[in-house]
Order: sequence, then C-alpha cells, then structure tokens
Amino acid sequence: MSFAHRFRLGFDSLQRGLGSLKQHPELKKYLILPIVIDILVVLAVFFGLFSQLAGWINWAVGLLISPESALFGWLYYPMWVIAGIALVVICLYMGFVLATIFAAPFNSLLAEKTLDLKGVDRPLGSGLAGMVMYTLRMLWLGLVKGIIFGLVAIILAILSLIPVVNILATIGVLLIMSFDTLDYSFEALGMNLRQRFLFAEKHVPELLGIATILGLTLVLPGLTLILLPIMIIGAGDIFSEAKSQGELDVYTR
Repeated sequence: MSFAHRFRLGFDSLQRGLGSLKQHPELKKYLILPIVIDILVVLAVFFGLFSQLAGWINWAVGLLISPESALFGWLYYPMWVIAGIALVVICLYMGFVLATIFAAPFNSLLAEKTLDLKGVDRPLGSGLAGMVMYTLRMLWLGLVKGIIFGLVAIILAILSLIPVVNILATIGVLLIMSFDTLDYSFEALGMNLRQRFLFAEKHVPELLGIATILGLTLVLPGLTLILLPIMIIGAGDIFSEAKSQGELDVYTR
C-alpha cells in the first residue's frame, strides 16, 4: 500500500468509526460510558486549570519582575497568550491521561467487540487459569504504559511553556493519543510492549493520519477526548487491513 493510502486509513478512522456504529448498532451500548466519562473529565480538567490560570501567570511574571514595575503590565498579557497555548496542551494531555485511567476498561471492551465484529481473531488463555494469567499480564502492561506516559507528561508540560516548542509538544500529545487509539486493540490481541511499538513503527502513516484528524478536532476544546472512543472503533479497520495482509500473524502467534 502507498503512504497516501495508509495515511488515509488513519485519517478516516473517525469516519470509519461512525460507519461501523451504523453498520453494527450493537456497539453503541459499549460507547455510552466512555463518552460520558470523557465529557466529565474534560469539564473537570478545563475548569480546574482555568480557574488557577490568573494566579499562575501572576506568579510566573512576578519571578521575572516586580509587580509594582510598569513592565509588569506589559509582560502580563503576552504571558496570557503563552499560558493559553500551554493550557491547551496540558488540558489535552491531563484529560487524556485521566480519561485513560477511568475509561480504560470500557474502551478495552469496545475494542474487543470491534475486533470480533471485524473478524480479527483474539488469543485468549485456555481455561480459568489461562484467562487469569492473561488478565494479570495485560494489567501489568497497562501499568508500565501508564508510568511511561506519566514521565512523558512531565516533559511535555515543561515544553508546552516554551513558545514555538509548545507546537511540537502538541504534536507529541496527538501522536501519543493516536497510539492509544490502537493500544486497546493491542491489548485485546495480547501483544507485549515490544510488539506494540514494532507495530506502531511499521504503521507510522496510519498514526500520522489519526494524529491529523485528532488535531483538526482541537478547534473545539474537549472534542478530541470525546471522540476518542469512536476513533478506537475506527482503528479496528487498521487491524482488519493488517490481518488481510497477513501482518498480525507476526505479532500474535
């Protein structure tokens, strides 16, 4: 497949997700809770951070110059612009991390049902002991992923405060979110971390496509997180395509 075709496969994940909901209406019952959780998280993070913004700006400008100085007023409003951009990045990532924590079980179930409907075989442990070991293994991988994402969050939060560099930080957040739309399917397929990153490395065009459509949703604050569950459904097409090419056998056998 060409780069353009693969990019389009990722870019169309939202449209494909909506199409899958129309084709398989039974998925809707698995979609309600993740979206409700994401909406609550978006509201809590946005209003929680915004209410503190003025105080943070006064503190930051006060570190550079005395509040009594005439320059304080000149620096105050440019800092609002910088802080506003940083707030978008921080809200996006904090909301994403919190939504991942609270909505993860429902997103995982959504990904499993999507893969089943698209005919992608999922390996499960045999017997009760096998299923328990499989579940514990996936929980451990989820914890490791959470630690990695947490460390990245600290770096991105710092970068988001630097003009121009904060644009790169935003792109970084979008790429991480793109990976996460696939990660629930990785989990359902029983992939370890190395297999997940190898799959992502071989599907960079699709990830860029997902990141692009996520970026376009930034025009309406909070919309990105709310649409994530639908894009998890749409991402199932990437795995369906990989299955038709025989790629999944390399990662799941």
